[in-house]
Amino acid sequence: MKGGLYYSTIVDPAKELKGKVTFGAIFTMLGITDRHLPTSQQGGLADRMVSIAADIRADLDEPNLPMLNSDYEVEATGSLAVTGPIGMKFRPQILTLPTRIPNSVLIPTDKLELQDDHHFTMQGHKDWADRGLQLMVDKGWFPWTK
Repeated sequence: MKGGLYYSTIVDPAKELKGKVTFGAIFTMLGITDRHLPTSQQGGLADRMVSIAADIRADLDEPNLPMLNSDYEVEATGSLAVTGPIGMKFRPQILTLPTRIPNSVLIPTDKLELQDDHHFTMQGHKDWADRGLQLMVDKGWFPWTK
C-alpha cells in the first residue's frame, strides 16, 4: 500500500518506465509474513492486498494490469502448516483474492520444493514463476505472444 515499507522502493522506478515499457503483471508473494503483525491487524490481509493492487494500478496508469498472488505455502510444515493456526488464519483470506481483485489469480504452491518449514528453494521459486507465467498465457494476459 502507498506509504508502506517498500512501496516507493518498488513502484517509483516502475513509474519512471511508464510509456517506455509494457507492464505484464504484478507478482506478489505476500501473506504469511502478516503473522508478525499485531493480532488485531492480521485479519486485514485481503483488504491490504486489494489496496496494493489498486495503488499500483493507479500509479502505473494500468487499471487492468493482472495481479498474480502466491497461494499460501501449502507444503509448509510445523506451526506454519496450512492446517495449523497460522495457515488457518491466512489461507482463507488469500483464497478470497481472485474474487476481490479484478484480473487476478492465485499461483498454486503445491509440490514446490522447500528449503525449510516454508521458504521455497531456488528451484521452488523458478517453478512458482513458471506457474505464474503459464497462468498469464492461459488467461490471455501474456502481452508478448501473438
